[in-house]
Amino acid sequence: MVRQGPISNEIINLFKEKNADYIILGQPTGPQDEKGFTVEQFEEFTQRLRKECQGEIVLAMADAGTAPG
Repeated sequence: MVRQGPISNEIINLFKEKNADYIILGQPTGPQDEKGFTVEQFEEFTQRLRKECQGEIVLAMADAGTAPG
């Protein structure tokens, strides 16, 4: 599937289209890169998700005690 547009809008649109029960999001851990959110943008985005979508929002948290792999 290829979608175009601002990532936050497309995530919300897909969530609504699929009538999803939940969405799992990783939280930003540092400064924004070219494809991610700042902490403030992420907070605004999750608030918008709560207002516009019926499903549950699950925020994944990185475990500082483990390394990937």
